[in-house]
Amino acid sequence: MDAASVQEVISALPLAEATCCLSREIMDDQRLTELFNKHRGRADEKVITFPVMVRMIGDALLQEGGTAHRAFARAREEGDLDASMVAAYGKLARISINLSMAFLADRTEPLLAMFPKQARRKSQPCLKGFQTIILDGKHSRTNYRAQFV
Repeated sequence: MDAASVQEVISALPLAEATCCLSREIMDDQRLTELFNKHRGRADEKVITFPVMVRMIGDALLQEGGTAHRAFARAREEGDLDASMVAAYGKLARISINLSMAFLADRTEPLLAMFPKQARRKSQPCLKGFQTIILDGKHSRTNYRAQFV
């Protein structure tokens, strides 16, 4: 689906539905598996694949109030997790920082392409020297970038 089509669909959906739609669009199994294989380091995939772990983490954050235990338990009940809870926690603990950083960088790019143009704002002149790294409706976080003239 191209960015214009996604923007059209999202504009007609409530925020929660739009978030789930975007997540499915940018985090399909093939892309996540390719990302894992490229940045896995010494990690392996036995029973719990990286796409399954990403979905369970997403469920924990979006549906279970940030509780991995409930997300893992629900995944086991629904048959999406064939491993034990101990194995799921172990897999979560072994996700490397490099893989996490690559995931964030790689999957943020397609989101930016779908971000509505009217919502893209330039920083105020008084913030020259700062670079916006996160912007949403409630918070803006900046990173100071020293500029020597």
